This record gives sequence, structure tokens and C-alpha cells, in this order.
Amino acid sequence: MIKVKLTWPYNWPIIKQTPSRSGNWGDFKFLINQEVEECDFWVVFDGLKTMESTICPRENILLVTSEPPAIKNYDRKFIKQFGQIITCHNSFDNSNV
Repeated sequence: MIKVKLTWPYNWPIIKQTPSRSGNWGDFKFLINQEVEECDFWVVFDGLKTMESTICPRENILLVTSEPPAIKNYDRKFIKQFGQIITCHNSFDNSNV
């Protein structure tokens, strides 16, 4: 089973998006807002409220931004931590945007 740590900053229950609200989808196990010692992927949606860590290959650590640059900006040091970034920001200095 592929373990995906998901850091989700909202109170909306994202687990509802998985079959039977199980956190599982096919070969994927989603660990939502949980401390995870090690995972295969880590998806950070919008940002972090507190410092978190886990063991995960850097190329499998993703940031998904939710707001355009007019609404929210991201610190350069913060975005450099991610192996992949999905965003509408065109000013990110990261080759994996």
C-alpha cells in the first residue's frame, strides 16, 4: 500500500472524498493531518499551520497552492522544501513547478 501523508489546513472533512470515508483508494492509504514517521508521498495543501516532519523522498513532497498571488504569497525558503509544486503562481523560483 502506498502511504500518502496529506496536510490539509481546513475543517472540511477531506476524507469524505475517499470511498466509504476510509482514507483508502485503490493501492493508496491517505493519512490526513496525522503524524507519520515515514511515507511514500507527502502532499501539503496551501501551507503548514505548525512545523511538521516525516521521512519521505524529496521528489515526492508536493505543495498545492490554493490562492493566487494577489491573495497569498509564499516565502521563498518555504517553497524550496518541495520537490513538486502545483500552483497558479508564476514567480516561484523552483524548477519543479
